[in-house]
Amino acid sequence: AFADELDIKLNWIQSIKTLTLEKYDKTIKMMLDSSYIQVDSDAIQVKAGMTMIEGHTYIPVREVVENFGYLTSYEKESNTLYIYKAEAFVQEVAWQETGEKLVIKMNKITPYRINNSSDPRKLIIGIDRAILDQDFIDNVTNSNFYLEVNKISGTARLELILKGKYPIPFINESGIEENDGNIIISFAPGLKSINWNQGKLDITASGKLNKPEIMVLNDPKRMVLDFPELMLSDFDLDLKENEYIKDVRVSQFKYEPLVLRVVIELKDGKYLQSINNEEGKVFTLRPAERTTIRDLSFSGNTINFKTTGPIEPDLFTLNNPERLVINIINAVRADDLSARIDVDQGAVKSIRTARFNEETVRIVVDLKEKTGYNWKQSKGEDGLYHHKIILASDFCSVNLIDLTDSTDINIELSKSVDYDVKKFSYPDRLVVDIAGINIDFDTVDLPKATGLVSEIRGSQYMNQGVEYNRIVFDLNQFNSYKVLSEKPGEIITITLQKQKTSESVKEEPGNMIYIDPGHGGFDPGAIGNSGLEEKAVNLAIARQVFEILQRNGYNAKMTREEDVFISLKERVQMANQAGARIFVSIHSNSSSKKLSEGTEVYLAPNKNGESLQLARRIYKKLLADLQLFDRGVRKENFYVIKYTDMPAALVEVAFLSNPHEESLLQSDLFREKAAKAIAAAISEFLEIAGE
Repeated sequence: AFADELDIKLNWIQSIKTLTLEKYDKTIKMMLDSSYIQVDSDAIQVKAGMTMIEGHTYIPVREVVENFGYLTSYEKESNTLYIYKAEAFVQEVAWQETGEKLVIKMNKITPYRINNSSDPRKLIIGIDRAILDQDFIDNVTNSNFYLEVNKISGTARLELILKGKYPIPFINESGIEENDGNIIISFAPGLKSINWNQGKLDITASGKLNKPEIMVLNDPKRMVLDFPELMLSDFDLDLKENEYIKDVRVSQFKYEPLVLRVVIELKDGKYLQSINNEEGKVFTLRPAERTTIRDLSFSGNTINFKTTGPIEPDLFTLNNPERLVINIINAVRADDLSARIDVDQGAVKSIRTARFNEETVRIVVDLKEKTGYNWKQSKGEDGLYHHKIILASDFCSVNLIDLTDSTDINIELSKSVDYDVKKFSYPDRLVVDIAGINIDFDTVDLPKATGLVSEIRGSQYMNQGVEYNRIVFDLNQFNSYKVLSEKPGEIITITLQKQKTSESVKEEPGNMIYIDPGHGGFDPGAIGNSGLEEKAVNLAIARQVFEILQRNGYNAKMTREEDVFISLKERVQMANQAGARIFVSIHSNSSSKKLSEGTEVYLAPNKNGESLQLARRIYKKLLADLQLFDRGVRKENFYVIKYTDMPAALVEVAFLSNPHEESLLQSDLFREKAAKAIAAAISEFLEIAGE
């Protein structure tokens, strides 16, 4: 019956006590009391061969069925062997052209997970109920990487092990995508080359290079460039003959967060400075002469100074106390440059200058309160470079996001204010009037017009003794708009619809809420020191959120209600096909640093203002109720919030890797607090949206 079930043909030859098993084009032969079995033309030794006990014949079942292409797993507690048909065939593992994405090509996606490894140069991908296709292709192994494939004994699982010459910078869960049956894993870009080219130094990566932190040190004289999110790999180094650089050294300075350090040893009396690098794959340094800083003054909320050459200053703010810092590399102070100017005007108390180190002059602006700023550089008729740092007593930033169905406006302010949004015609324009804040539009970098917005401008006006800041958005088309933020607020969010809605056919917006407990089944997610699995915590909190929302009359659904594996793509499809109003994915965080702590909430960079409002509401409620460390609202391309059609947020409640927070996540009371906070924030979001 067993052979019939698996469609295996048996042939017993009594004279030589040999059993032959056939299926498809494969033949297995075994002889009584032999520890070998013959698979086609190969002889394989097994722990226990075919034997006869009290008239019953026993064969090595696991070895037989596995050689016929079946998968097995053994449950020790019940002494049960499970036999599976392979559901997935891994056809190829390859790099995408950019070299930053690993593509596992399969006929279908089965449960999988990326396992933690103590070796940073090793990445382990476990795929359940999968085998290699007979025509499998390894297009990964190269000078930097080696692919190893293992069948895990006692499990119906295939393991793909990627071994790197250097540590492999896998970008957590935001680096996983699913597409047409393929698993795609993203990595940070790698260093490709450092070349002296036509009188300048080009540092090139395989992907986007983020702006580095730059330091200039002495003994020996050198520049240190720390590039975030960049990985060490084999790279070309060609300095040619040049009069500026002695040597270049490269190292992976940090792994969490990922930082690549480039140290450039300079020749005596020589300097390099960064140019105004656009975002891209190349960062460029050019020769520079030492510049002299002179004529420092303050007037009309503006800091003025001059330099003998162009500069790329490093500007940043510090608090406790509030101050603005301007670092100017390769600079000296003129003899008559003031060491201190006492101002006590507007937001400024005083301005100080000093040599931060041998290569850097630092200007410190002591402030009375947090302020916005904008730096401008121009060449004057006197041949000097004129610099203005314009201060604003209140901060304001304006951003536009153009999406398929809408153009969204986000205005971020330094404090909660009252505001009003108005629509004017002939020409069509949207006006935002903001009171209770002083916005200096000379310091606000208004974004380039995009989508439905053709132009942006700002101004002030008085009405009944109250000063208002007005931001005008000229429109090239108007259909409708919706204000998504509450009043008063620190962020003003408005969405402009790209298509008109016919009132006669307009459907009432649904209130279906999809709650997504992260991980599950084969994929436990993070695991705490005590063995607590993230999948269990996520499900426990999500169930309570679901129950609270159901009691309050919402149409809530869950992507999984049990401990089962659901692929990322399936989770997204559930919500999209149901036309859900919002999507909230619940997770527990983890870090290699046991002291990492706190709560954070994510939205995807491609999402509109509603996702921002949803994420901020959940975040504020969790902070208030759980009283954990404030890690902020962040943007990341997690698959389930990137590809869902509706506003979406991913919640990292607390850290399983932190012993204290693991004990909290194990507590029923803490889970209930987290669930109530998330549910209350969802309800608030829908109430503000008028649903």
